[in-house]
Amino acid sequence: MNFRVSNAIECIDEICGRKGPAYEVFKSSANWSLEEFREFTKSIKIFFYEAVTKHWHKDELLENLGDLESSRQQLVLECLEIRKDEINVALQRDTCAISGPVLEDFDWSLKWVMGSSKLSSLREPLLTVDFHTSQGREKATSISSETKPKINTVSLELDKQELKTLVSALQKVQDVLTSWQS
Repeated sequence: MNFRVSNAIECIDEICGRKGPAYEVFKSSANWSLEEFREFTKSIKIFFYEAVTKHWHKDELLENLGDLESSRQQLVLECLEIRKDEINVALQRDTCAISGPVLEDFDWSLKWVMGSSKLSSLREPLLTVDFHTSQGREKATSISSETKPKINTVSLELDKQELKTLVSALQKVQDVLTSWQS
């Protein structure tokens, strides 16, 4: 097997949503068909998925890397150790995206509405909140293309009472999630 550690690193990159291994680059160093390349990268990604989700110990990792020479096994183990947390976050994001939109980020700003000429006495703070959500990863269109989540923005403009209601609802959700974790 013509395996380079860079292949493993590129597969980890693809798991984490960045550009994965390119067949064109791989083809120049190994005389493999496109189908063999796909099977090879799929098996590497499955190894990393299982290593992280099943919390494999070093012995289990080495057992699953049995076909590689020991120096390459050590390099793969180092890659896994360095990027384990990043892989775990990507797997959690993908799992959450199965059930619906996932909050990626949010922005907020506070505005002070002074009123119009007819309502000159109106002075009310308004909070604008933009929730940036994603609906899982878009499927790559080719072997070398990046997979990125499609970001949607939901904007809300809230007065003081609506903000209190939103905060109260979010606190209830947090309480439910906390009770599930225990």
